[in-house]
Amino acid sequence: MKLAEALALRADIQKDLASLKARIIDNAQAKEGGQPSENPRALLEQVCAAADELQRLIRCINKTNANTELEPGMTLADALAMRDNLKIKHDTYNSLGKAATITYSHYCQSELTLKLQGTVEVSEIRKEAHEIARAFRKIDMQIQEKNWAVELVA
Repeated sequence: MKLAEALALRADIQKDLASLKARIIDNAQAKEGGQPSENPRALLEQVCAAADELQRLIRCINKTNANTELEPGMTLADALAMRDNLKIKHDTYNSLGKAATITYSHYCQSELTLKLQGTVEVSEIRKEAHEIARAFRKIDMQIQEKNWAVELVA
C-alpha cells in the first residue's frame, strides 16, 4: 500500500469514528420501556476495533514518515513539521495584513471620529505572506509526490 493510500484510509477511519460516536450518543437514551434504534454496546465494539486499526495505521504512517527521505538530510517527518510551521506563519501574516488594512472608523462617546492607522506596511506583510505561501506549496507538492511514490512501512 502506498503512503498516500494509507493517509486516505486514516481519514476514512477518523470520519467513521466520528460517525460512530454520534450514533452512540444518539442511542444513549430511549423512552422508558423502549429500545434504542441501535445497540450502544455494539457500536462501542465497532469504535474499539476502528480505534485499534487507526492506531496500527498511524504507527505505520509515522514509521514511514520518519524513515523516508524527501531529500538528502530531510525526512518526510521533517518536511511535515516544516509545512506546519509555514502554515502557521502564513495564517499569521495574512491575519496581520487583514487587520492592518483600514476599512472603517470608530466613533467615541463624544461623536468624534477616531482615525485608525496601520502599524505595519500592509504591502510588505502581504508580500512576505505570498513568499511563505509559495514555500508552503513547494514543500506540500514534494510531500504529496513522495506520498504516492513510497510504500507504507509495516
